[in-house]
Amino acid sequence: MLKVRFTIMSKKRGNFLPRLVAFREIVEGEDLELSPRFIFQREYELPDKIYFSKTEEVKCGQIVCTSIQRLLFDIKESPKAQANNENIKSFLNMRACGQNCSTCYAFLEHRAGDPPDYSDYIAVFEQVARDMIETYNEAVERAYNSGPTERIDIVFSSNPLNQIETEEELKTKPSRKLKVN
Repeated sequence: MLKVRFTIMSKKRGNFLPRLVAFREIVEGEDLELSPRFIFQREYELPDKIYFSKTEEVKCGQIVCTSIQRLLFDIKESPKAQANNENIKSFLNMRACGQNCSTCYAFLEHRAGDPPDYSDYIAVFEQVARDMIETYNEAVERAYNSGPTERIDIVFSSNPLNQIETEEELKTKPSRKLKVN
């Protein structure tokens, strides 16, 4: 099972940026036994920037490491059960910067209001989650629809006498009927 999570953390009153927590998590289940091939390559335009910083709290105007204007996903994998161990920058946009910091935090643009309105960001995050889960479910369905096969031997020999024996062996083996839809 795939879980996709976006959380806009609470912030204190003032000119602080709200922290964004986002990740995907693969939870152990029957779908993983099918070894689905999960390919999710999409890009989403953001209503405002998302900033990345090494500090857990960022104020307006504070210097940050980098920022992005779009979410960029390039996932190609056969998922395995895993806890959230993905760096936030890697999850939201692999090309955001070349650094791989152990402490990387994401923040949304500052908004005025009591409380500030982030519904435009929320709409993008909900769309990402819906699209990612739909694509994952399609991958699981494709894997499920690929049924098991029986062993099929294809044997040839350079010796003509041996070739006849090999062909006879193949003729005596039970054949299976295929159902074509």
